[in-house]
Amino acid sequence: MENPLAVIDVQNLAVRPWFHGEGNDLYFCGYVRYMDLFNKHYILGFCLMYDFQSGRFVLMGDDRYNYDREET
Repeated sequence: MENPLAVIDVQNLAVRPWFHGEGNDLYFCGYVRYMDLFNKHYILGFCLMYDFQSGRFVLMGDDRYNYDREET
């Protein structure tokens, strides 16, 4: 499996990477469902924003976006 950050040229995705303001930030939000060896089901939610100064994605948002819990 490829590392998305190695495959995607993030610097070229933003029109103006030097400008950070309303609507100009790059976000990556989603969730992953998985099951452990004991057949327990979980969901992991995340919201990341690309930080052009450090060159990496960082967690953004609160528990509504970033969570890890067992599904019932």
